[in-house]
Amino acid sequence: MIIEHQVVRNLVRTSPVAGSSLAGVLRQIARCRRVARRDIARALELSPATVSKAVARLQDIGLVRSEPPRSERPGRPAVPLLWSDDYACLGVSVIDRNGLPSRLVGVATGLDGRAVGPAVRHRLDDGARRDGKQLLAQISTFIDSLTSRADLAQREVLGVGVQVGGPVQDGVVRLSPNSGWATGESLWRAQGRGLDVRQGLQRMIRRPVAVDNNVTALAVYESLYGGTSASNFVVVAVFYDRVGAGIVLNGRVWRGHTSMAGEAGHIRVHSERTARECHSGHRGCVEAYSTPASIMSELGELPETAISRIMGEEEREAFSAAGEALGYGLASIINWLNPEKIILYLPELLRSYAWDKAGRSYIDAMRNAVRKGSLPDGADTVIEEQFFSADHMEEICARAAAGLVLEAIVQDVELQEGHAEEPDRRRRPRRRDRDQPQEQGSQDSSRTSGGTTGVP
Repeated sequence: MIIEHQVVRNLVRTSPVAGSSLAGVLRQIARCRRVARRDIARALELSPATVSKAVARLQDIGLVRSEPPRSERPGRPAVPLLWSDDYACLGVSVIDRNGLPSRLVGVATGLDGRAVGPAVRHRLDDGARRDGKQLLAQISTFIDSLTSRADLAQREVLGVGVQVGGPVQDGVVRLSPNSGWATGESLWRAQGRGLDVRQGLQRMIRRPVAVDNNVTALAVYESLYGGTSASNFVVVAVFYDRVGAGIVLNGRVWRGHTSMAGEAGHIRVHSERTARECHSGHRGCVEAYSTPASIMSELGELPETAISRIMGEEEREAFSAAGEALGYGLASIINWLNPEKIILYLPELLRSYAWDKAGRSYIDAMRNAVRKGSLPDGADTVIEEQFFSADHMEEICARAAAGLVLEAIVQDVELQEGHAEEPDRRRRPRRRDRDQPQEQGSQDSSRTSGGTTGVP
């Protein structure tokens, strides 16, 4: 199990309800926050009796509560179901700046994903920025301070979610050039190929911990709580100096073979030898053009300064080039994955300062590039733009980190029900498959006749 908590053990280890998808019921309650049994049954195409049995289990354990019946139409009144107020999840976002961890943003949420109290911020000292053990120690102390807050006095913490930049596999933050934690004078380089944040923190705080990439966590949050009807969508986030993506296919977050899926910032959009260099060491990447930091570098001044004054042709071209690079990156995503929707998180500064001069130049160039770069069927993909200030975005990331706890609980239930493989581990062949050699003909046919593609 990912979340080793008594409530989760009681939920997972009891015998599954015959013919039901308990994980599906959990996801439906998360998506709707307040929903009647009959609406769950309709959405999941299950019988009302089956859903009632699953809900009874959740109520017995204490995860779900019901409100007084409401009558909206003739017949038996609907009984709304909600998450219990007895539990909370903690979320911690590790914010990078200039390629190294710089500060922590933490929040407590209910099982419904809504914040319980204000977000808390903590600036990391230089030792924690450059040494993994010191970083984990400061995160541990930060979590203890979150747990002791008065607004959590009546709630039991089920677990802690942590999200970071860069690839994360099975709770281990891999030291990639993109995360920056292994570059410059950092001591991370001497600590192997990664830092086991999950195991390290669990030993320190004695609580279950789930860890994931920052934009993957946003995709988890949108999948659980976003309320979108799309089952195939991509979350793309433009941060100060990074661009990332989280992928949801067939209703499941897709992390890829080594949990590296979604590195949208490294889609190459310029191939000339003089193209700008990215943090990864490659040239012509989306990330090298479309972020506020890249615009600042091109103009030699802060974007806010550039777009708050009367713009000249040079400034307009810089913002257009940035938007165009992002648009061609989005077009590549559309051509590869054919999602129903792309949820695009953008910096508020694009809309706050001289929108008609700078922001619109960026957005118009992005949209034009999407149209030019994607195949005709890609026109059906909806791009939903959402603008956030830096502080608001950090709080959303912390809430998304807390959502990793509920996602891990649902995954534990899915493993019990046999609906999913254990995350971040390859499927092992059954003994029968290992012991019985295949005929050459069946091997060849399995390679050519629509075998599994690796997409969930």
